Amino acid sequence: MAKVQKKARVAAAYLEASRTPAASFVFIAPLFALFEVALAADAQVRSGTVPLVRELFDPVSHFGLVALNLVLLGILCFAIWRTRARRRRVTGLYGLMFAESLAWAGLMLGLGALVMPHLLALPESPRKLLGGIGAGIYEEFLFRFLFLGGMVLVLHKGLGASPVGAVPFAIVVSAATFSYAHHAMGGEPYTHAAFLYRTLMGVILGAVFSVRGLGIVVYAHALYNVALELLRHVP
Repeated sequence: MAKVQKKARVAAAYLEASRTPAASFVFIAPLFALFEVALAADAQVRSGTVPLVRELFDPVSHFGLVALNLVLLGILCFAIWRTRARRRRVTGLYGLMFAESLAWAGLMLGLGALVMPHLLALPESPRKLLGGIGAGIYEEFLFRFLFLGGMVLVLHKGLGASPVGAVPFAIVVSAATFSYAHHAMGGEPYTHAAFLYRTLMGVILGAVFSVRGLGIVVYAHALYNVALELLRHVP
C-alpha cells in the first residue's frame, strides 16, 4: 500500500509540475533554439515549414525572420527567469514530458491514419524536419496559446460562462479555425477529408493544451510533424 501511495504521489507531482507555464517555458526553449540556429544557418529551413506558416511570414525577409525569432527567444528566456521560483523539482521531469509528448504524437498519427487512410501518401512540397518543428511551435502558440486560451478567457472571465462549457467550445472552434486556415491562408486544396482530419488533430491538440499545458502540446505537434515526414520517406 505504501508503494502504491508513493507512486500516486509521484504521478500527481509530475502531472502538476509538467503543466505549469514555468515547466513549459524551460521545455520549449531548447526546441525553439534548435529551430533558430537551423533557420539562421540555412534559409531553406524556412521553406520547410507548412504552407500556413510560410504565408504568415511571407512579407518578412529571411534576416527579419531570424531577428524576430531571436527576439522571441529572448522573451522566452526572460519568461524562464521570471518563473524560476515557481518551478517544482520533479526527478526526470523533462524526460517524462518528452515521453508523454511522443505518446500524444503517436495517438495523432494513429487516429489520422484512420480518418484519412492515404495520409502518408498525400503530396506535399519538399519539407525539412526542422521546418516541421518550427511549424509546430508557431501553430501551437497561435492557435492554442493565443486563440484557444484567449477565447476561454473571454468566455469565462469576460462573459461569465462555465469552464465546463467554455473550454470544449473553444477547443472545437479553434480546431475548425486551425483546419480552415490551412486552406484559406496556406493555399492547400480543400477537401472534406482534409478538413475533417485537421479538425480532429486540432481537437486533440486543443485538449492536450487545456489539460497538459503548452510545453507538451508544442512537442506533441512538432514530433508529429517530424514522424509524419519520416514515414512519408520510408520505402
